[in-house]
Parts: sequence; C-alpha cells; structure tokens
Amino acid sequence: MRRAAILFLIIGVTVSFARSKQSPQGHRNWDIKPIKINDLWMWNSNFGEFGQQEGDNPGGEWPGGSGHMYNFGSGIWVGCLIEREGRVDTLVSMGYNPNSGRGEMVPGLIEMGSAAQTDPEVVVYEYPGLWPPPESKFPMAPQENFSLADQWMCFNDGDPAFHDPNDTEPIGLEFYLSVYGWNYESNKDIVFYRWVIKNVSGESLKNVQLGICVDPDVGYHADDIVRLFLDTVFTEVQNNETIYYHVDNVGFCYDFDGDEGWDSVGCIAYDYLQSPYALHDGKDNDREKDSVYKLPPTDSLYDEAEADSALFTAIVTDPKLWDGDGDGIMDWRDP
Repeated sequence: MRRAAILFLIIGVTVSFARSKQSPQGHRNWDIKPIKINDLWMWNSNFGEFGQQEGDNPGGEWPGGSGHMYNFGSGIWVGCLIEREGRVDTLVSMGYNPNSGRGEMVPGLIEMGSAAQTDPEVVVYEYPGLWPPPESKFPMAPQENFSLADQWMCFNDGDPAFHDPNDTEPIGLEFYLSVYGWNYESNKDIVFYRWVIKNVSGESLKNVQLGICVDPDVGYHADDIVRLFLDTVFTEVQNNETIYYHVDNVGFCYDFDGDEGWDSVGCIAYDYLQSPYALHDGKDNDREKDSVYKLPPTDSLYDEAEADSALFTAIVTDPKLWDGDGDGIMDWRDP
C-alpha cells in the first residue's frame, strides 16, 4: 500500500472495563473534543481513540445532555504484512484495545516526532471555532467545512514507546480523521467519520486490512447484545406495493431487557459506507478474489465501479438485478 486509503464510517443511535489511555503528564495536547451539533454527542481524540470522554468515561451520549451513554471506547485498527531484514512480519497498529484500554497512536505527523505531543497546534480542530487547521503545518487538512460541525485531527503509529510490549514495531502510518455532523431531521442521530490513511514508511505493505474496533455499552454493559445485518433485505407493503430496503452492513448493540432506569433506551449502530478497493485494474478477477461460491475465476465482465448501496438500489430497484454477474457479491461491492 503506497497510496493513501480512505475509510468511511457512520455511527448512529436510534430509539427502540476496560480503561482508556489517559493523557500523559506534560503532554497537554493529547486532545479530546466532543461534537455536539445534534442529538448524538461523540468525543473524538487526536491519538486514535474516539467515542470516549476524558478521564476513562464513556461517551456516545444520546440524547445529548441526558447522561445516557452508549459507547465506552473505539478506535481504528490496521494490520499488514511487511518484509524487513529478510523476513516477512505481521504488524498491527491499533487506536483502541478494549482488552486493555490502551492505544498505539500518538498525536501529529510522524516527521514531527515527540515534539508533536506538546505542540499547541497539534489539537482537534473544529468548525465553527478553532478552524481551519493551519495549512502551512498540515497541507492535507481541509480549509473549508463540509458539514455544520466539522472536526479534523491527525495522528500516527510511529512511536515505538506506545506500542504494546514485545510488539513494538510501528507500521509507519499517518491518519487524517474528519468528523461530520448535521442536525436535520434525517440525520440528527448520526455522526460521520472519514479516515485518510497514508503509508509514510517508505516500504510496500502487503495484505493490508482495515477495521474499526468498538466497545459499545448501552448503560450497564453486562446485558448488552451485539448483532449484525449483512446484505439483508427488508420489505414493507404500502398501498399494495412492496417496498424493498437493503441493509448493506450494519452492526448494532442494544440492551437485552431495555431496563437501564432511563425514560427510553435506544441502540447504537455502526455502518461502513465505503472502504478501499483495487478498482479498475482491467482484470476479470472479481470472482477469484471475493466470491463466496467456488466458481471459475472469470465471468467475462470487467471490474465494476464501487458505488454506495443506497445510491445503487435507488436507481436499480429490482433486487434480482443487484448481482449482475451472479457471483454472490452485490454489484456496489463487486470490484
């Protein structure tokens, strides 16, 4: 992986013990700021964790101001294979480990070194307010807001001192995170995340895997249930017409008995909107790489462009046409 990768995530809450890494003494710019534009309040940091408040306190407050928390801690994970010193090694860098509450990211860009940890300009930027990030220091940062309440921050995995013992080798990645929020009726319970990940190691990374690790707690954690909808179609009949709703890949957590002592209890959900694909390589290899069926590796169709499922299904309304080459992978996900 030599180019930057972009990962989108949407987090939403709808009706229906581990410790975190604390800011080291003297490192005053290990920064955490909440986004509070709508009913879902999420706290975001410039050291890889998100969804958790300072002082080991859970976040994901919904409705905002209620004191009802849905997310204990979250962070991005990246793993890869890399050849160093004549051997192939497996490396993983994590923004948040729910087993220990630790993370392996530090603020700023790798070239800044440990000086970034006390640099007053290495913080969580937010619009409106402290905006835009200084272009001279962060040329990759946005200069205009995209939503009603943008946040932008950067961090990296380049400091071995913050990696777990006996696994202290960084990959060499920088992360540029944008967070977006609106307060319209259709998205007042949703926060959007966009990571841009850049390989600055100077080496080629093989078999790169990206993921988001989350530790959702709907109030008291012991009675929570975690479920997943993957390529699931729901139907509804309106005026004798069947309406199809496709759920692409939504993971969610809810309270088993709905008894938290709150006036209402919701659930928290996480949805990947889009992640990197090796698109348009000119090869007919989609079955070979991704199919759930044992079929020949060719199907005479060149790679299809990835599109968001909501856009695709709005245009192609017949579910029978959602897998054009019949390889078991929906067309919006089919490379």
